[in-house]
Amino acid sequence: MEAIPGFPCEGGYYLRSTEAIPKILEGTVPRVYPVDFYGNVNISYVSRERMRFVGTNRFLKNIIYVSTGPDLHLYIKADNPQFQYLKHLKMNAIFEDFDEAAHLLCDAEGNSEACDPLEAEFPIRDYLVPTLIEMCVKELTGIVYRPSDRENNANDDLSDLAAFLRRNVKSGLQQQIEGQ
Repeated sequence: MEAIPGFPCEGGYYLRSTEAIPKILEGTVPRVYPVDFYGNVNISYVSRERMRFVGTNRFLKNIIYVSTGPDLHLYIKADNPQFQYLKHLKMNAIFEDFDEAAHLLCDAEGNSEACDPLEAEFPIRDYLVPTLIEMCVKELTGIVYRPSDRENNANDDLSDLAAFLRRNVKSGLQQQIEGQ
């Protein structure tokens, strides 16, 4: 994300991202870091309400604070003058709209491997996995005929039924090939 100078505030001024980010899923804490992950820059994501009060501690002068504003732009504030030179940031979070987040991953030429949303990783909460599997199974097997074997007679009656159907019910293509 490219940062542009924003409006003045008490401890200097804010920087604001040029593009709005998608809404972050409630209850998750995003991570924001510079493009050079191992650089000597400490960035801390804080809530919008706390953003007004950060940057006054003399022991934490080198920390850069980031928050999401009501317009869904990232706002950056710090007492360290080095934060003015930040041009691009990376962010890890769980967003409400996956397609919008995937759009922001692509660079101008579309060179990112995440430009295709069908190939990207999709994080999901653990408690939602059984529901997702159930919905996929219902969607994929909704029209499949599945007879039940209700007798406990030590025989695999379903395989007998499958063999009977295979012998007596022929597809339209097979009937045309055999000339029937």
